[in-house]
Amino acid sequence: ISTPSREKYNHFSFINPYLANPGAAGRPGSLVFAGNIAGSGNPASFGKPYPETTDLHNFAPRFGFAYALTPKTVVRGGYGLFFQPLSYPGWNSGVSGGRDGFNTNVVLSPSNGGITPATLFSKGFTGAQYQAPPFFDLSFDNGKQPGVYREFNKGHLPNSQQWNLTVERQFTNEFYMTVAYVGNKGTHLISGLASPNVLNPSLLSMGNPLYDTFKTGQTSLDGVSIPYAGWVEQLTNGQCQPTVAQALVPYPQFCGNLTALNENAGYSTFNSLQVKAERRMSHGLMFLGSYTWSKFLSSGADQQFGKFGTVGLNNYAGLISPYQRQRNKALDAQDVPHTLSLTTLYDLPMGKGHRFMGSSGGVSDKLFSGWAVNAIFRAQSGIPFFFQSSQCNIPSQFGMGCLPGVLPGANPFVTSIADYNPKNGPLLNRASFENGTAGGVFSFYPGVGSRVTNIRQSPFTSMNFVLEKNTRITEKTVFQIRAEFFNLFNLHFFAQGTTWGQGGAFVTDVGNPLFGTWTGGVTTPRNIQLAARFSF
Repeated sequence: ISTPSREKYNHFSFINPYLANPGAAGRPGSLVFAGNIAGSGNPASFGKPYPETTDLHNFAPRFGFAYALTPKTVVRGGYGLFFQPLSYPGWNSGVSGGRDGFNTNVVLSPSNGGITPATLFSKGFTGAQYQAPPFFDLSFDNGKQPGVYREFNKGHLPNSQQWNLTVERQFTNEFYMTVAYVGNKGTHLISGLASPNVLNPSLLSMGNPLYDTFKTGQTSLDGVSIPYAGWVEQLTNGQCQPTVAQALVPYPQFCGNLTALNENAGYSTFNSLQVKAERRMSHGLMFLGSYTWSKFLSSGADQQFGKFGTVGLNNYAGLISPYQRQRNKALDAQDVPHTLSLTTLYDLPMGKGHRFMGSSGGVSDKLFSGWAVNAIFRAQSGIPFFFQSSQCNIPSQFGMGCLPGVLPGANPFVTSIADYNPKNGPLLNRASFENGTAGGVFSFYPGVGSRVTNIRQSPFTSMNFVLEKNTRITEKTVFQIRAEFFNLFNLHFFAQGTTWGQGGAFVTDVGNPLFGTWTGGVTTPRNIQLAARFSF
């Protein structure tokens, strides 16, 4: 059981999308206040401390089995359902933005050219044009961007179903292999996919009139009527403009898309084949190899409320319209289909009791015993590219952006990424994408591209090496020195990344004149780290 977050003293307000708003001619959607802080019987008092219903049905079964087919072959399997605590994106815990009605902005100006102060600290706001909060007003957020919207009865906890089936075979006393199928399905993931205050993309056919702005006194514009009397004045004095598009949204009294902090419409699936082989040799030598073949699909739910606002990889709510949620299913931005890892450990056979200098003792043994080396090699596929256009002429009321698709039969690459030389121009062919030859400009059309493509960034390999020496000083004290070499061979690759506008090393904004060019991003160079540790 995980209860929704609340403010201890009910100093908390949020949007009730069902309650009639007296300042919007009774249209649904009002600001309400937690508990009975607005007064018992006051319609502004919500009664409960939070909008959600606590979910009491989170049964989490887990089971597994192991069966020895032969003395050297074992089959294992398992399934588990795991719940995460109810959480909200960002640092505000779903509460700190809910201060509407408990705060106000006051502008005090001195008179006589600044000679006479507007007020004195000793008098406070006495005599000033100021009304102290709280303001328990159902219409307080009209014409504003509401501080907090949390969906009602959406206290479902994010959960993950995990399962595996493994076969392990011991071939000799020193060598064994494991082959496993591992799967994972995420449900009710915190998301930003289904904002309620958005327009159907079919209205994009209206074109430029969507941007037309009502003037005071106008009741109709471009065949669209104002939602209610006084609406133009509310928005003119508020935080957004009374445009035709704003007049058409389900909650025209509120600015913004009303993306719920507790929206849990996200999902993901992960399936993989995992192979591991280990060989233990004599005299402290060991080899370990592993290979993973996998596919990771998601709705982009984990990217909600990122640093790029309503358009960008880190907020897919701004890319796929809630009316087109089926388009969200795509490769996850971190999908890596192939990963190979090789590791070797070797305790050098030197010093007392070992093959070399086995009869040494004293200072000689302290100098030559306890040496070990460790090498780790890793190679993996590149993560997917994603393509968008910043030249996207779509009003924000649609809650979507522009995703250019690759034209049929076109090759998005000018040259292969393995042979690419930045001196020769861009890696990606802008003309291969929708509207690429027109500068990537999209006008009232979102494109048909996928949220994340199967076009891959640069693959990646690395080699790390460690040399260490452990010296036992007494029975309970050990002195260790280590030399760690990261990217031992100083290999460089075009940096993989998921920053909007570039795929780490390349500009992937089709609306950018520099589309497809190298940004200068490369993987980390060789790094050598020396360390010493005394354990007792």
